[in-house]
Amino acid sequence: MRAAHNELAPSSLQFGFKQRHSTVQCTYVLEEVCNKYVRAGSDIYVMLLDASKAFDRVHYTRLFGLLRQRSVCPMLCRFLAYSYTHQSVRTMWKSCQSEPFRVKNGVKQGAVLSPTLFNVYLDVLLKRLSEGGVGCYLGDLFIGALAYADDVTLLASSRSALEQMLNTAQTFSNEFQVQFNVAKCQLVTMQKFTAQHFDAKISFNGVTINSDPNATHLGNVIGLNAQTARIDHIKQQMINQTNMLSSLFSRTNLAVKYRLFKIYCMSLYGCQLWNLDSTCIETLLIAWRKCLRKLLCLHPRTHSRYLHQICDDEPFMVQVIRRSLKFMSDVINHHNPIVRVCAFHSIMGSSSAISSSISFISSFFNVPRLRVCNLIRSREYDKFIFTDDHDHVDDIANVVIIRELMDLVICFSLNYVPNFFHSELRILLDFVCIA
Repeated sequence: MRAAHNELAPSSLQFGFKQRHSTVQCTYVLEEVCNKYVRAGSDIYVMLLDASKAFDRVHYTRLFGLLRQRSVCPMLCRFLAYSYTHQSVRTMWKSCQSEPFRVKNGVKQGAVLSPTLFNVYLDVLLKRLSEGGVGCYLGDLFIGALAYADDVTLLASSRSALEQMLNTAQTFSNEFQVQFNVAKCQLVTMQKFTAQHFDAKISFNGVTINSDPNATHLGNVIGLNAQTARIDHIKQQMINQTNMLSSLFSRTNLAVKYRLFKIYCMSLYGCQLWNLDSTCIETLLIAWRKCLRKLLCLHPRTHSRYLHQICDDEPFMVQVIRRSLKFMSDVINHHNPIVRVCAFHSIMGSSSAISSSISFISSFFNVPRLRVCNLIRSREYDKFIFTDDHDHVDDIANVVIIRELMDLVICFSLNYVPNFFHSELRILLDFVCIA
């Protein structure tokens, strides 16, 4: 299989089942392309295709024919063809088993080789779309179609171009038995210069699809007010999970509580795509402070600068910035040319969310933007990440006292603490937190 690695390598438009590729990178490329076209004065059409049970519909004759076209070793092709065409399965219900029957299509879900074989199968569609001459480009690089496994997204600057791409997808569907569920396909439109939604209709497989202001692409909201929708979702999830943890782990020690909080309440999936200079980030930061105070049973007016020190961690904003910088460093040094060219546009100031975040980070740490970009390229961004409150001796002393009092309050609920009433310990703790 190692010898056939180059022959089986998928298209650069495919982000699924590939090393150093992720769903966030795929959404990032999509948003960077949309931003480029909108600011250049062009409308943008984004079609999210839903392939129904694509893994189960892989046709063996087509699949192994594609392997031979890629000059894969004939012995390997024969081995795979035999293992797939001679497999049989049984169905089980309780203790009863059916008679064995042959499997005539579909890759083995869970098998190590199945993702690679599926990528080879879907690459036909991506290749036809790239050779069609329509769709979005960055320079001479085609980025009119993006795929993550069986999730395919089409990007076009006009309705006629999108219709031509959909015709290509329909032809592929008929030839390779990959059915697209039109009822679940979504169309997102963005108006030139403003990125506002505009009404549009398009026909696919005999069904009319109306445009939506936004949609969910690989777990990230895209389209109109996408940033606000993402933040609101994470904020609500944080509040709900904090309420659950507070009811179940009220008597747990500080270290365990904060560990649970980071795992279950701080799901920052997609934070690399946030515009850190946006005002809605502040609302998330406020929610983080309130949730942490509630979970740790601290006074509602506890100084915010104490919170991360009590938990012996970096401030929330620094944690988000660190994730963003790592992501930027990964994409600017990526081996995929599509990811790399999008990162280059962000670094050079494309006015996208990532580009605005770089400017925010530069201002946040009082470091010139050019130096931030150079450190991102060289993966040395840790050099300017610091907090400005760790040198305050008074804060450190108060934090130590708060931790000791928190332990005493927990101990009091489990065992008697000599010379103190529980109410007295709470008064002392509240006083230190807000003093």
